[in-house]
Amino acid sequence: RAHFSDKAIERYDSKLIMGFKTVRLDEGAWKYNEAIKYLKEAFPCARFIINTRSDHDSVARSRQKHFEYSKPTPKLLEDLKKQNEFYINMANELGPDIARLVDLDDWMNDVDVLNGIVRW
Repeated sequence: RAHFSDKAIERYDSKLIMGFKTVRLDEGAWKYNEAIKYLKEAFPCARFIINTRSDHDSVARSRQKHFEYSKPTPKLLEDLKKQNEFYINMANELGPDIARLVDLDDWMNDVDVLNGIVRW
């Protein structure tokens, strides 16, 4: 917020979607509370859509096929579970006014999930 004056922030309608930015926090040794601190400082007026995937087997196959992921499948599945836990903890800590947790498998099969995010 230090980068923006209150007048600059007030001139935008609170219901206006101004942009979208992917912020990847799955690399490195982030703790979810450190990630939250970073997001709040870097994007003080933002709301966050936190995307997870419950179909870990599908993610593992995709990473191994398209990204030459070298970890054996059991280790990769364990990492994916930890990654989801990280994102769930972040969403819970940020709270429903700032963050929405969305599972890719849900919104791919039900457009109402995405419509709900737009209404939010």
